[in-house]
Amino acid sequence: MVGGTQIPVRACAFCYEVHHKDANGFESLELESWFCHTHCYYQALLTSGNLSMKTNQGLVKEVIRMRQKHYQPEYIQNRRNKLLSNIHSGKYKIIRKTYGEPPENEKVR
Repeated sequence: MVGGTQIPVRACAFCYEVHHKDANGFESLELESWFCHTHCYYQALLTSGNLSMKTNQGLVKEVIRMRQKHYQPEYIQNRRNKLLSNIHSGKYKIIRKTYGEPPENEKVR
């Protein structure tokens, strides 16, 4: 905490890396999450089953190779546990974008 207030941060939806609220990254409308890097986005697509081996065979092989080298489950679980601990202790406040229905006058017909 800074001066008794929570630190506003963003957390990657796949690797749980914590970043300053102004850090580079992107919101995925498809997965409704924030990712710190495209590598994490592709890992999340693979995990959710939205990345097809039939149409993206080379990409899937590369994503699997990256996961084995950089995204071991124990490492990600440790980051997740640390993030949850800091949220529950009041140190971090996660910034999330909410996705909802557009107003009636903005709906596409």
